[in-house]
Amino acid sequence: MTKEILALHERVQGIYGYRRHAVQLRRDTNKPINSKRIRRLMKLAGIQSVIRRKKKQYACSAPQHIAENY
Repeated sequence: MTKEILALHERVQGIYGYRRHAVQLRRDTNKPINSKRIRRLMKLAGIQSVIRRKKKQYACSAPQHIAENY
C-alpha cells in the first residue's frame, strides 16, 4: 500500500493530501480504502503535501495622485 501511495505522490507532484490520495486510490484499485489509513501510512513514510503560501496583500498607504470626482 505504501508503494502505491508513493507512486501517486510522485505522479501528482506532492499536491494531493491524504483525503485526495484516498479518493484517487479508491478509484484506481476499486477497493475500500479509509483516509485515516492513508494518513497514517503517509506519516510513517514521511510524505507531506505541498502547502501553498498565502499571497501578501499590500495596501496603498499614501496615494500619490488623487483624481477629482465629477
